[in-house]
Amino acid sequence: MPLARKDMIGLSLFGGPALPGLAPARRDCPEGEVRRLDGGVMSEIIPQLTAGLLDIEELSRLECAAVPGSGGCAAMFTASSMAFAVEAMGMAWPGSASHPAMTRADPRSVPDAKRSDCEQAGS
Repeated sequence: MPLARKDMIGLSLFGGPALPGLAPARRDCPEGEVRRLDGGVMSEIIPQLTAGLLDIEELSRLECAAVPGSGGCAAMFTASSMAFAVEAMGMAWPGSASHPAMTRADPRSVPDAKRSDCEQAGS
């Protein structure tokens, strides 16, 4: 946090959280239902491997589906927490910490809200 430490004028822009991945629901769920996968969900799923409830192939498939594109962790871990803290201190555009880094339709495209954040900052 050099801006706060040095008492300087500046602005922080967060790239945005990744959209959570989507995977088919477990066998015991209704047909066609999907579940959202992100870092938080994956941290709960991984211990199922050691408990024998999940095989390595299924875990690998879920890990690959968990983060389908760019962005910080979608769960409220360090990157997202810091982005919201910086925004709360007034060192980032209001709302910029929650705009996703990509769109689901085209993972290489930048959402209009995130593009607007960068244009407002003059970058």
